[in-house]
Amino acid sequence: MKRARPHAVLGAALVAASSVPWPGAHGSAVSDPEPAWELLVPAGRLGRFGLRVERAEFMGPVSRAAARITEAWGEEPWLVLGGGDEAAPRLSRLGPDGIETVTLRTGANGRVEARRSMIEWRASSPGGLPTRSEPAFVAALGALGEPLPGFASVDRGVENLTRVWWIPGDIGAISSRVARLAAVRGLSPLIRFEAPADAPESLRGGRVLAFGGAGVVAVVTFARHAGGVAVVVHYQERRP
Repeated sequence: MKRARPHAVLGAALVAASSVPWPGAHGSAVSDPEPAWELLVPAGRLGRFGLRVERAEFMGPVSRAAARITEAWGEEPWLVLGGGDEAAPRLSRLGPDGIETVTLRTGANGRVEARRSMIEWRASSPGGLPTRSEPAFVAALGALGEPLPGFASVDRGVENLTRVWWIPGDIGAISSRVARLAAVRGLSPLIRFEAPADAPESLRGGRVLAFGGAGVVAVVTFARHAGGVAVVVHYQERRP
C-alpha cells in the first residue's frame, strides 16, 4: 500500500481550495470590533507539522465576515486562496512559515462562527511544543512498523498522542502483540470490547483495548482494512 506524503496531501488540498470562488471577496468589510480568539488546540503536531486551532465569533452575515478577513489579509503580500461554499466559506493564506486557514459558518443569534487553524512547517519547535521523547509504550509500538503521520497536542498539562498503523495480518494476532507490549511497559488492561455480530460489515471483527498506568491511559482500536489491520492508538499522559 503506497502512503500519501504530507506534502502531497497539503498540495492537493490547496489546489482544490483555489478552484472555488470566495464569497464577498470584493466587498467592503464593515468595521466591527476585533473578535477574541479562543484556543481549542493550543499546541499540537500533525505528523511533523506544528498545529494550532482557535475559535472566534464575528458579526454576521457570513459574507461580511469573509469580506472583512479578505480585506485584512489583502494588506499583506502572502498568497490567499478561497474555498468551501457560500454557506461555509474557507479562506487560506500561505506565509513563510506555513498555512493559515479560516472556515466560517452561521452560528447562533445571527453571529458567525470562525475556526482558524495554523499549520507550521518551518517552526523550530512545531506548534509551540518543546521537544520530548516518545512515551515508552508508543515508542515500543514501533515494532509494528513505521506509523502513518499522527497527531500530538498538549492541553492544560495533558499530553495527547494519536498514532496510526496499517499492518498485514489478523486482528487477533496483532492485538495480542500490542497487549504484550503494554504489559512490558507497565500498563494494565482496563477494557476489552469486541464489535457485536450485528455491527456494520466494516466494523465486524473489530476490537478495542484500553490500558492504564500512573497518569496514563491508552486506547487502541483494531479494524479490518484493505487486506490488513488498521491500528489506531490514542495515548494520554498527565505531565508532572
